[in-house]
Amino acid sequence: MANNDIKYRLAMEGASVVSSDLDRVRASLTSLEGASTLAGNAFATLAGYMTADAVLQHTKSIIDSADAVNDLSQSLGIAVKDLAKYQLASAQSGTTLEAIAKGVKGLSGVMMDHGTELKKLGITATTTDG
Repeated sequence: MANNDIKYRLAMEGASVVSSDLDRVRASLTSLEGASTLAGNAFATLAGYMTADAVLQHTKSIIDSADAVNDLSQSLGIAVKDLAKYQLASAQSGTTLEAIAKGVKGLSGVMMDHGTELKKLGITATTTDG
């Protein structure tokens, strides 16, 4: 009978210890879940800022590109819409709009310097305004 009494006391005390340990584990998991949620929210916020920054940088790049095309248009005397066509063609052919602009400037210089000779050869040109 004493043996049964010992088994009973061990079972009861063991259950109390196990229950206490389970409560501590449960509390730790709840705390870990809260920390995990907080970390997840922090990463989501960070990703949002990174996305907003990427959009802002892309927008700035578009504006800078438009300014550059506008400046080039004024420099060459070619309409912005025409330069946009040349830009697409240059991208598709593996060159740059700057390379085309350099060629246009060079050609303009040659035509200005040798206009009479070119006219004798039957090569004529008009200004961009007609």
